[in-house]
Amino acid sequence: MSIASGVSWELAKMLVSKHPYLAPLTVILSIQETIQHSAVYAFYRIIGTLFGIAATIFIIKHLEVNRWTIGLLLTMGMVLPVVLRLDKTIIHQIALTILLVFVFVHKTNYYVYDRIRDTIIGALVAIMIHIIIVPPNYVKEARRTLTQFGIDLGQLFKKAAYWVNNNCEFVEGENLIDDTTNLLQELHQVEKEFKKAEKSLRLNPFGRNKKQQLKQNEQFLFHLKHGYTYISGVLTTFNDWSETNSLPTVDPQKWAV
Repeated sequence: MSIASGVSWELAKMLVSKHPYLAPLTVILSIQETIQHSAVYAFYRIIGTLFGIAATIFIIKHLEVNRWTIGLLLTMGMVLPVVLRLDKTIIHQIALTILLVFVFVHKTNYYVYDRIRDTIIGALVAIMIHIIIVPPNYVKEARRTLTQFGIDLGQLFKKAAYWVNNNCEFVEGENLIDDTTNLLQELHQVEKEFKKAEKSLRLNPFGRNKKQQLKQNEQFLFHLKHGYTYISGVLTTFNDWSETNSLPTVDPQKWAV
């Protein structure tokens, strides 16, 4: 963010901007968790800026700056985006652009041109710097949560085997059912981390090898999810048998294995 802000400021100055701070402002707002998020936010900021300027440029010089005109312009400028159900980021950028253009255009004729140019500069620099300098990669975090889930799932299998081999006490069975519920929450977190990792590799030119790793981890996750489904179903069945004292006359050791 620091490097992109400095670069965008200098580029804006080189292009004779009277408001070069608009470029690093766009950088600061555009840098997000992943390259894809940054690109989307930068695009929304550009679209919101253009729409906001288009909504105000033809009438602002005929209005004075006060609470009534500001409120009226914001209402007029945001009616169509709200009706079209545009992304809220675009709506916020439209409102911000309308407010600042309306205020500053009465003080300088350069603001509109500077805002368009510097917004585009900041957005492009933010994306390029984000791609080049240590692009975000969350594959390791996804693998770490997956490994921990695998370990915890294995421990649950061991506990279940011990429980089955020791007469399936109902109270202990209830505790194991609680463990499966907690493990389900852990599984949901693993899936969130995988989605985050997948998004972090989009638009990432250095993520080809990581994509292959992520695909292998997804196969591992697929098998672990089947394992979770199996153990949760088996535990529920055995717990029902234990509660009604109707355990089948089978060798517990075979089930434990």
